[in-house]
Amino acid sequence: MRLHRHNPCCQSSDRIRNNRYPYLRDDDSLRGYLFVSFISLIAYYRILSLLKKKGINDRISVKDAILQLSKIYLTDVGNRSILAEMPKKVRELAELLGMEPYQFPKSVPS
Repeated sequence: MRLHRHNPCCQSSDRIRNNRYPYLRDDDSLRGYLFVSFISLIAYYRILSLLKKKGINDRISVKDAILQLSKIYLTDVGNRSILAEMPKKVRELAELLGMEPYQFPKSVPS
């Protein structure tokens, strides 16, 4: 029981399980919510492990990393797509993580 309480993955799943579901009126909605929560939990811990591997988890949180990387935009101009200019902070974070900036663009129509 003691080991269970200190495991961050188990703590996160406990939060999901103990959360209230005010708008989930049937079993299918609950299963969908739990599925999306589970996928989000997997993505969160993959990003956290990447930050730990690069040794920058003490400077930037997972939430901040996702927020910064969400500022990458792909603009459609005519028949071609152009990667919009990224802020310096985003470029530096992408370089630290070893990511190519075009991996996570949002498509924005011109």
